Amino acid sequence: MAKFIIIDGDRAFNEEGEKENLRELLEFCILRNRSGKIPHILIVNCPDFEYIACLHTPKYKGQNVAQYIIKELGYRDIDAFKSDKKIYSVLHKNGNSSDVMLAALKRRDCFVVNECKVNRSKYEINVKTSYNWEELEKRGSNINEFFEIVDSF
Repeated sequence: MAKFIIIDGDRAFNEEGEKENLRELLEFCILRNRSGKIPHILIVNCPDFEYIACLHTPKYKGQNVAQYIIKELGYRDIDAFKSDKKIYSVLHKNGNSSDVMLAALKRRDCFVVNECKVNRSKYEINVKTSYNWEELEKRGSNINEFFEIVDSF
């Protein structure tokens, strides 16, 4: 068993006090992971979910996220995109997929890195979490770690 905590990193550098909240969350996860009990695997999307969603499409090459979502995905604005309950199907049709997103992310540096060792026979995950504040304001994500762990079982 493991707990995945998936957040957008944009608040940490856009809102006062949020960087400290993120630091506390990181330290909490690191302590939990050292305890050997239920691992806490922090996934940080930088800057946000919308960027990661754009990576699902082969056409996305770093354009402005809002403009891309409106023009290429056909939404009237970002709020319509965020509230679409069928977003999963949009991001997984017409050549769009999580495989496209994962391939794009493997080439990027991440703010958080979770080194995970999975023991399938005991259903255990040992996690060592590290982070680099210099990467927080760059585009990237370690959401690939989520898929790798889930796929390992």
